Parts: sequence; structure tokens; C-alpha cells
Amino acid sequence: MLWPATAFLTGDALAFHANLDRAVANCRRHAGDWELGVTLMLRTHVAIDIAGGLPTVDEDLAELREIARRVGDRWTRAQVASAAGEIGLSRGRYDWARAEYEECLRLAREVGAHIEAPFAIARIAETAYCTGDVDGAERLIAEAEAEADRYGVVDVRAFNRLLSAAIGIHRGDFDRARAAYDDARERAAELLVPPQMTAGLDNLEAVLAAHKDGPEAGLTLIGPALAAAVEAHCAERVLAGLAETAARLLADADRPAEAVRVLAAATAWRAGHPRPAPEQAAVDGLPARARALLGPAGYAREEAAGATLGPADLAAALTRS
Repeated sequence: MLWPATAFLTGDALAFHANLDRAVANCRRHAGDWELGVTLMLRTHVAIDIAGGLPTVDEDLAELREIARRVGDRWTRAQVASAAGEIGLSRGRYDWARAEYEECLRLAREVGAHIEAPFAIARIAETAYCTGDVDGAERLIAEAEAEADRYGVVDVRAFNRLLSAAIGIHRGDFDRARAAYDDARERAAELLVPPQMTAGLDNLEAVLAAHKDGPEAGLTLIGPALAAAVEAHCAERVLAGLAETAARLLADADRPAEAVRVLAAATAWRAGHPRPAPEQAAVDGLPARARALLGPAGYAREEAAGATLGPADLAAALTRS
């Protein structure tokens, strides 16, 4: 069970995934339900977070639910619900994700897993934000902070500040967004944060730079941020979020053809899964603006070209431009 940790600690992402598969196989041969469940949970969480991993999770999640039923361990059931919630977020099924995180929270509180509770509340806040309920998200962030204070859980605060910064940008309150971003970045520097957290911070930094110094200032940051996220094997929804920011900045910089290509690439990477409501609102006007400048034929040509762009190619193009 512990062998994959060696690859994780050395930063060898590909070896980590291969070792996880070996660990699952070993647990099937030599271990019981609890050990297999823990290892499958780790593989599921990892798959959700990496490029190409989301389509592989359903079989593991179904087995995890059956194991949790057999074992009857509420902590295990809480972890399975958390994994299901993350899958729901990744697929844009925000109501389902919220229900799963609420089940995780209920079970965590039942067994006294006080470290888990603030994280579950923070993810419920994220589901609210993704549906466009930013007021509800703010209330839940405050609840997560209170829970974290009560039990001394400091790790969740970086994520709470990141989400608060995103809400500030959505509301147009850039002073508040900058303060929350700075706090999130400072806290993240003290932790071993996952690559998707770093990508989220980089995305916010580009938006804040664009607001302060113009879209080109944001574009100088977003290309390297996307390249770093690609190098870290971040999931497609993370890569798409960065690309959508680039598309907005390109449109604001009067580069409509590039904006259309980049937005089309991001849409293709999402593979039919909807954007969070605030992110959808941010790009809603872009197609009409670009079509008016490029004409229907020009728009269709750029959209078709963008739909074939892979993340690495787009990161390289944005970094060069």
C-alpha cells in the first residue's frame, strides 16, 4: 500500500500512477476490503486530478461503494462520498457533487473526523460557487473557517482564500480579490499544495495583473501557467480554466481570431462537461464579439482550428505570443 508514496515524494508522477496500479493488484491478491478500499480511493482521487484520468474512475467508484457497504466503516464511506463529490465537480454535476460532500460531512462529524469537516464544507462552498450561488458560497466559506478555527485545521485556509479571491473577481471587487489572493499564495507557499491549486492561483494572478496593467500583462503570465499545469499533468478542467482566461484576455487585447481558437480548444478539453456558472458568464459575450469582427466564415474557421489544439501546443503558442 505504501510503495506509491516513494514515487509521490520524489515527484515522479508517471511512476506514481504505475505503482498505484501495482498496489491495487497486490491488495486484491493479499489484502482485505479495507486495504483495497484505501488504495482504490487513492487511485480514484489521483485519476480525477490528472489529464486523461476522469474517464477511468467509474469502475473504481462503483467498487468503492460496494466495499464501503460491506465494510460498514463510516470513515471509509465518508471518503467514498468525497471522491464521488470530486467526480461530480469535474463533470459539472454540481448538485450531485454537493449531495456527496454533504454526506461526507455528515459521516465525518459522526465519527469525530474533525480534520475532514472543514475541507468538506469548503468543497460544498465550491459547489455553490459553481452553480452561481456566490452568496451561499461565502456563507459556507465562513462556516469552513469557523470549523477550521475550532479544531486547528490550517491547511484548508489556502483553498478558502483562493475561492474568496475568485468570488471577488466575479463580483468586480478587485481589492478584495487581491487581498484574498495574496493570502492564499502566502499560505500555499507554506504547504505541499497539489498542482491544481498552484494552477488556480496562477489563473487568478493573470486576471488580477490584467485588471491592473491591461490584458497583455495577464497574457504574459497565462502562457507559462498553462505550460506548468500541462507539465504537472493537471486535469482537463484545470487546463480549460486557464485557457478560458487566456481567451478572455486575447479578446480584450483585440486579438479575436486567437481568442476564438483558444476558447474552442478549452471547450473541446471539457468534453461536453459544463463550465462553472461564473466562468461561463465570463466568456458568454466572447463569441458574439468575435463573430462580429471576424464574420461567420472567419469565426467558423478559427473555431475549427482551435478545437484540434492540444494543451501543450496551446501553452507553447501562448508563451510565444
